[in-house]
Amino acid sequence: MKKTAVVYDKWLHTLGGGEVVACSMARILKDAGYDVTLVGGKSVPPEIIKEKLHIDLSDIDFAAVWNDPVGLKRLTKGKNLFINASFTDFSFGHARKNILYPHFPIDPFAGLKGWLLNRAVLPFLSKIVKQVEFIIEPELAEVKKGHLAYLLGKRVRIAFSNLDPGKSHVLKFSLFFENFLRY
Repeated sequence: MKKTAVVYDKWLHTLGGGEVVACSMARILKDAGYDVTLVGGKSVPPEIIKEKLHIDLSDIDFAAVWNDPVGLKRLTKGKNLFINASFTDFSFGHARKNILYPHFPIDPFAGLKGWLLNRAVLPFLSKIVKQVEFIIEPELAEVKKGHLAYLLGKRVRIAFSNLDPGKSHVLKFSLFFENFLRY
C-alpha cells in the first residue's frame, strides 16, 4: 500500500520563504514515494509555484482549506503523515503521524489551557465571529474615525468565511467619501 502525506501551509498563496519550505517538503515526500496533497488556504496553480519558487509540484495533488478544521480533518484522516508548516496556525491533523513545523518559536498553548483554547474556545468563536478577508488586496489602508479604512478600486474582491449556505446574512459596510461632490 502506498504511503500518503498531507502538507499544510495556510499562507501558500503568499509564496514567501515559509512556502518554499512547505513546497520543498511536499516535493521531498513525493520523491520518497508518498502520494502527497499540498493544502493551502487559497488555491495556487502549480505552474505559479514553479514560476515563482522554482519547485515543480505538477505531480502533486492540491486542496484549499481556509479556517475549516472539519475540512482539514477530512483531508488528513487515515493518511500516514500530516505536516502543519503553516505560520501561527495550530490546526490539528488526524493522520497516523502529525508534525507541527513552526517557523518561529511560539507557544502553541500546550496542556489543559491549549486543549480548552483549541478544542472549545476557538471553534466556538469561529461560529459567531465572521472573518472578512480580501481576495485581492486593496492598494491603500489608513485609519479613519478610529477604524481601518481601505481604498477600494475596481479589482478589489472581498470574501466572508464561515457563512452558512441557504441562510441569509447581514453584512455591514461603512463608506467614506472624502472627495465626493454633490450636484
